[in-house]
Amino acid sequence: MGNVYALVAFGLLWLVLAAFFVLLIRTLVIQARRRREGDPRVWEHGL
Repeated sequence: MGNVYALVAFGLLWLVLAAFFVLLIRTLVIQARRRREGDPRVWEHGL
């Protein structure tokens, strides 16, 4: 039974990591598109 819990935990971990990377890549794509179009709302200027 411990094996089942380990597999479920492993699957959930990968699900969370995949969601995080999808959000990260989508954010980077949106920022690159804004930068290419000359939108002044680029997050780097706030640093």
